[in-house]
Amino acid sequence: MTGFGSLMNRLRNFRHPRILVLMYHRIDDVEMDPWKIAVHPRHFEAQLQVLTKWNVIPASRIGDFNSKKSFRKPAVCITFDDGYRDNVENALPLLEKYECPASFFINTSYIGKQKEFWWDMLESIFLSDIPLPEKIELSHSGEKFEFDLGQDANMHAETMKAHTKDWIAWEKAPGQRHEIFYKVWDIFRKCPPFQRDSMAEQLLDYVANHYKPDQRRYPLTDAQFELLADHPLINIGAHTHSHPALPALNYTTAREEILLGKTNLEARMGKKVWNMSYPFGSYNKETLALLAELDIDQAFTTEAIPVEPHSHTLRLGRYQVMDLDGDAFEKQLQQWFLFRN
Repeated sequence: MTGFGSLMNRLRNFRHPRILVLMYHRIDDVEMDPWKIAVHPRHFEAQLQVLTKWNVIPASRIGDFNSKKSFRKPAVCITFDDGYRDNVENALPLLEKYECPASFFINTSYIGKQKEFWWDMLESIFLSDIPLPEKIELSHSGEKFEFDLGQDANMHAETMKAHTKDWIAWEKAPGQRHEIFYKVWDIFRKCPPFQRDSMAEQLLDYVANHYKPDQRRYPLTDAQFELLADHPLINIGAHTHSHPALPALNYTTAREEILLGKTNLEARMGKKVWNMSYPFGSYNKETLALLAELDIDQAFTTEAIPVEPHSHTLRLGRYQVMDLDGDAFEKQLQQWFLFRN
């Protein structure tokens, strides 16, 4: 495409409204963040101040857009995944202050539990100075996984912190502990829940006297969940029961994960759950068929694509928001709105 044609295409994109669905997970001040899912509360407030210049809509209005009802200007939809306590402690007061609606997609197996999510547990074990054995063996259903940590089994706290502070999990690992952390995470992600839980217990046996869960990463309390469920600005949607990668499961287990995630929320709230987000953003044709069967009308991926009138309602894209200050966030928003992915 010529430079002029490319410019005209960008202008058409801006003139013909699109919806950007933003994806958040945590709102907190953290020391390490290998998945880049945490936004500092100060930055989150600055981002909401930017969003007040746009048309912030609830997830329920995306259906209006898909029905080709007009939006006067480009719109933004705010979503949160997983259900961390800091969502209520740090995010909700700011959403209320700026009157921004949001959707929270919550794993039901963790609500009210005094423990870390399984991926945070792995982070606490491997990406800290907890002493580990040189060799770790995990097994399930006759399958065995062996990991050799070598000299990285024991690392000085400052060395570990220096290696981990700016490390991003999908980039080259700076050491054995980081590499094994990612491998175990990938195994857990693809396991049926009962097998993952079994291996988690095996791993915890290795660190029984040293593992200290980070309470700041705990899931919602029962009271916090009820607060969200009754809040006029908030929509609660499903995120499965225990956060597996759905395409890695067989039909029966995948169906159970989706169904439990939906019905447990409905039982708690006393109202229908009609939307969800896919754990890890992953889905396949079977997943889409299951959602239709289980009466889920809207579902979000992690694909960085905007919502447009032709978008499939069970494959809606989202943009992960990084820990950006207001100016950087506004520039990022403008780029997302202006450029077709």
